[in-house]
Amino acid sequence: PAGMAALKRLVATLPDLGSSMKLDESVSDLAVNAMGKTFAASKVGFTMDMKSVSGQLQGVMGLVAQNMVWPDLGVGDLSKLLPQHVVMRPAVSGISSQDLTDLLNAAVENGPKGKPEDAAIKNRLLSKGGTIGLEALEFDTGGATFAATGTLTVQGSPSGQPVPKTGNAHIVAKDFDKLVAVVSAQPMLAQGM
Repeated sequence: PAGMAALKRLVATLPDLGSSMKLDESVSDLAVNAMGKTFAASKVGFTMDMKSVSGQLQGVMGLVAQNMVWPDLGVGDLSKLLPQHVVMRPAVSGISSQDLTDLLNAAVENGPKGKPEDAAIKNRLLSKGGTIGLEALEFDTGGATFAATGTLTVQGSPSGQPVPKTGNAHIVAKDFDKLVAVVSAQPMLAQGM
């Protein structure tokens, strides 16, 4: 209860934080032990750069994890698909700061399932449109590495269902044949491939 109360106070102050907020946190040599299993990474970082311009949110978040070491999850050769490196930088713009704060407040107050009236808040947020993008997405899996960028501009509608207006993406895969070899060796995955 004390943690939820603190979270509610934090969300309530978001509109009053001023015109911008930056956060940059990182941990080196992270190790997490749970149920006798250990996950490790040489670096894990989280960044956030948000600003409000005329009540419209513009923001970029960043997540990076390097040299990840996964525990034995009992999946055999499928463990080769677990990434060792991930970088993700989602970005948003043109979203109402107040509507987003209201939505976060409702999520904190009403929990993950929410209440029926939460739908009206979501519709209000989505009815105005905005831009969602990835400044960067990088990861490796099965010996292949992927890098991608992209944006999707959505047009609001009175129903609250955003309508895609324009979008673009750029995806580069290196050593894709290595991933194909790993997947092909797994009958269940090969069929999907």
